Amino acid sequence: MVKAVEMTDGTEMTFWDVDARIGPGSRGDDVWLVQFLLFRASDGATYAYPDETTVGFRFQLQDVDGIWGRGTSDAMSSFERYALAHKLGIIADGVIDPMPTSGILFGPRPYRYKLSVLQSFYMMHVVRSIPSDPAAQTAILMDLPNDDRCPAELSWALEQALADLKLQRDVKNQFP
Repeated sequence: MVKAVEMTDGTEMTFWDVDARIGPGSRGDDVWLVQFLLFRASDGATYAYPDETTVGFRFQLQDVDGIWGRGTSDAMSSFERYALAHKLGIIADGVIDPMPTSGILFGPRPYRYKLSVLQSFYMMHVVRSIPSDPAAQTAILMDLPNDDRCPAELSWALEQALADLKLQRDVKNQFP
């Protein structure tokens, strides 16, 4: 299940996450999210490597269907090869793991979570850079449901995740 999560280490940032490991055979809104981020990462944008025009793979919008099949596995493998070639510090294991609410960029040892890298690519796609201000990063990521290419099913799930986060904040503020 996809969710909106706030950092707990004092950083004022909210990001998208999954609640369990997903990979081949997985289904659901968390797969929709990963597929959409793969689509946006492969959508012809130039990232931190200006000598390249794309991340080197294509994942079509029509492939964003909430089912982790062969096409998603192939796109993930291509993304992992790209990330490894550019020393982005991921583990190429063909799956997406949930991120902790502290240390979003780094997993066990000095590895980055793929979902974090994909969200960074999304920000670069939207504004051509990654803002240094966590509030600006949050604004970009939390606006993903309004992306004109975001499938309605994913947009709905993200809006629900934002509503759940708001409810958690309200309860926390009411009962500190």
